[in-house]
Amino acid sequence: MRHRGAALGVAVLALSMSHFVNLAAAATPERMMQECRVRAGEVLSTRLPNIETKYEGQRTDGTHAVNGTAQFDGRTETFQCSFNRSGHRIIKFVVNQPSGDSSAQPGRPPREPETRTEHVQFLKGATGTTLNGSLGSGDSVRYVFRARDKQFLTVILEPGNAKTHFNILTPKNSMLYESAKAGNTYKGQLYLDGDHVIEVYNRGHGRSNHKVFLTLKNHQSGTSSGNSDPFARAKADCAAAVAKQVGGGQSASAIDVKPGENFLTVQVRVPGAQAPWICEHSSREVMRVYYGAEG
Repeated sequence: MRHRGAALGVAVLALSMSHFVNLAAAATPERMMQECRVRAGEVLSTRLPNIETKYEGQRTDGTHAVNGTAQFDGRTETFQCSFNRSGHRIIKFVVNQPSGDSSAQPGRPPREPETRTEHVQFLKGATGTTLNGSLGSGDSVRYVFRARDKQFLTVILEPGNAKTHFNILTPKNSMLYESAKAGNTYKGQLYLDGDHVIEVYNRGHGRSNHKVFLTLKNHQSGTSSGNSDPFARAKADCAAAVAKQVGGGQSASAIDVKPGENFLTVQVRVPGAQAPWICEHSSREVMRVYYGAEG
């Protein structure tokens, strides 16, 4: 009897621990409500205080439902977030069509915004990378990257239209930065370990291409004059390299910089030259300099 009771106790303990692990793995309703608020703020281009959400429970198929209401600019919008079984990811976001709205074509349901997730991988030894993407109207992409407390992050967005913006979210899913309010360049020191998210979204009409230049460093490079900006550093380094290449005390000035897959391409003007000089920069140093007319 003693052995049977002990075995029963172990079984009950194992079942309890399994139940505890399953609960720990699942996201809380509060976290899902907050994530749904953030998504609604991006899609509807409004501030989080204007948005309220309510957890409606788990459906029979295992997904979770969160409904919400946003009140801004004299109007009210309702929406719904659907989360996967664990509650960690939004798999569907829908803004409800107002009744009596004649803007939708009869017999053709409105297109639902799409969100995809991409995990950022840095090349060995690299501290930066360029992310290229294309988004339809209302779509968004989540670039997930792992970072550590006290690292320095720089994010620069080159949007395809004036209504393509980005947000930065911390591992706790709180808002760190909103480019729609503060501009397309972020520079700052992080304060948490874990997966951070750069979410780029297109609220314009039609498809929009974009580039995100991302750097992540353990220390702040450059000085307060702005050398922590990889574009500014590349322009300064390339102008100096071209002036040295030309010689004779000639001056040189950078006139354009474009991010590429593996390096920045900087155009440099030299007085009297018929074409600009071309400089390729790794975001850390000059890789190559040549005269543009030479190809």
